Amino acid sequence: KRVLQRLVRNLGQATFPISEGSPQLSCSIGVVEVTADAPDVNWLMSAADSACYAAKQAGRNRVHCFNEDRLALDERRHEAERLQRVSRAMAENRMLLYAQRIAKVGDPGYLHYEVLVRMRDADGALHLPGQFMPAVERYGMAVALDRHVLGLLFRHLQVCPAHVRQLGLCNVNVSAQSIAEPSFLAFVCDLLERNRALAAKLCFEVTETAAISNLTQARAFIDAVKARGCRMALDDFGSGLSSFGYLRQLPADILKIDGAFVRDMDTDAVSRATVRAISELGRELQMEVVAEWVETAEVAQTLADMGVEGLQGYAIERPQPLERLTLANQRPVRLVGTQGPPG
Repeated sequence: KRVLQRLVRNLGQATFPISEGSPQLSCSIGVVEVTADAPDVNWLMSAADSACYAAKQAGRNRVHCFNEDRLALDERRHEAERLQRVSRAMAENRMLLYAQRIAKVGDPGYLHYEVLVRMRDADGALHLPGQFMPAVERYGMAVALDRHVLGLLFRHLQVCPAHVRQLGLCNVNVSAQSIAEPSFLAFVCDLLERNRALAAKLCFEVTETAAISNLTQARAFIDAVKARGCRMALDDFGSGLSSFGYLRQLPADILKIDGAFVRDMDTDAVSRATVRAISELGRELQMEVVAEWVETAEVAQTLADMGVEGLQGYAIERPQPLERLTLANQRPVRLVGTQGPPG
C-alpha cells in the first residue's frame, strides 16, 4: 500500500504541457489480496474494480484495499457460480425469451410487448432476471448477454413473418455496459442493416440511470438506432434525481414510468402526483408515456384517465414465452383484475 501511495503522489506531480495549459493527473487505485478464498480470476478482477470504485467514491486520488467480510466473500463466490451457469446456459441455448404485452389505451388491437429473458437451469428450473442479472452486471457480462438476447430475438422474428406483419412494436432492453461499449453499437447497427424490415418494429429500452451515467454514449446509441428506423424508450423514468434536466438531451420516443410510483399511486399521494407530472411532461414533449407494474384494473383506469397511453403489468397480461405469443391467434388486450408482483 505504501508503494501505491507513493505512485499516486508521483503521478500527481507529473505534468503534460499542452496548448490549453497543464492538466493535473490524479489516480484512484483498488487493491485486492490474492488468497485461497478467491474463487477465480474474474472474481479477483471484480473485487479490485469494486475497491477502485470505493477509492473514487471516497474522493479520488487515493488507494483503497478490498476488505469485504466472510459473508460478502461467500456471496461473491455464489455470484461467480451464477455467472458460470449463465455462460453455460448461453452456450447450451437455455436462455429463453418471454414477452409481456403493453396495452395501448383506446386501441386494444395494437400489438406491443416487451421482451424479457429467463434462464432455464441444467436441472430444468426457470430463473427470473433478478436471480442472475446482478452477477452478470457485476462481472461485466451484460454486453455478451445483450448480444445473445438480440440474436435470439432477430432469429425468432425472421421465421415469423405473419407475426411481424401484425406487430406494432417490440421493446428490448439494453444494459448500461452495452451502451458504453462501441463494439455493441456496431453489432446492433449491423443487425439492423441486415434486417431492415424489422427495424421499424423495434424499440430499445435504456434505463434512465444508465442513460444519464453514460450520456455521451447513450446519445450516440439513440441517434444511431433511430437513424435506422427504431424507436427508443427511457425505462424506470423518475427514479433518478436529475430526470427532467437531462431529458432534453435524450431524444427518446417513449417514457416508461418507474413502476415503484405506479404500484403505490393508489395509496401514496406523492407517487400519484409523480405519475401525473411525468404523464403531462410526456405530452408536452410529444413522447408516449407507458406505466409499468399496473397490478389492478382500478389503477389501469386511473392511469388511462390521466392520459397515460401504454399500460404494462399483471392487470394487462402476465409474461409468457415469446413463442406462444408469436404463434397464437392475436386477440385484443382486456384488462383483468388479477393482482400479483410486477413482471
